[in-house]
Amino acid sequence: KNNNKSNLWAYIIGVYWSDGYVGSRTFELAVKDLEFAEKVRDSFKVVFGINQKIGKQIRPKGFGVAGTRIVNRLRVNSTNLVDRIVSLTKRKYGISDELKGAHRNNLLYLLAGIIDGDGDIVKNRKQKVGKNKSIDRRGYIRISSPIIILKVFEKLLKIIGYTSKISEKFRMGIHDPSFLKEMYDIGLISSKQKVLKGVLIKNEVFKARRDSIY
Repeated sequence: KNNNKSNLWAYIIGVYWSDGYVGSRTFELAVKDLEFAEKVRDSFKVVFGINQKIGKQIRPKGFGVAGTRIVNRLRVNSTNLVDRIVSLTKRKYGISDELKGAHRNNLLYLLAGIIDGDGDIVKNRKQKVGKNKSIDRRGYIRISSPIIILKVFEKLLKIIGYTSKISEKFRMGIHDPSFLKEMYDIGLISSKQKVLKGVLIKNEVFKARRDSIY
């Protein structure tokens, strides 16, 4: 289906793949970005009528880094919800046939959920190629995730007609201007949306400059 509820449900699934996790009866998200947590909370409210509070929690920084950090924690209790997410995502290890056959717009929202969690926007920049010469490098969307998530993202991209490769640094860059525009039209969290808007504007400038030359 292609409607607001189905799109936001797909977004929640994407969030699970990036920063969410499930227990036997609960879905949980614990992130630093409050806007991201609020966006997920609001998605649950639209799709399921669930209006959960976002709490603060102190957690270890992790990954060998000393100290603690304060995160925004959203927890939703629902055995049926957990079972559904696990079934659709094969516990993050694959894509169910149902998802593979989902409406294209649903899959775009799902990818937006992964990008809001694990992605960032690389700005347009100039790269030196000689002593007195530089070239314009267009901005793009970059995903930094565990390899199982990157493989899922790669497959989902292919389903909707885009391609990208996983780098040796367990990252993936999506440069296609059409994909960037589709993500902008859906709307990422504002910190990423603002940078993405700048990238799209600069890309149009680069395109106009190139077309004037040729």
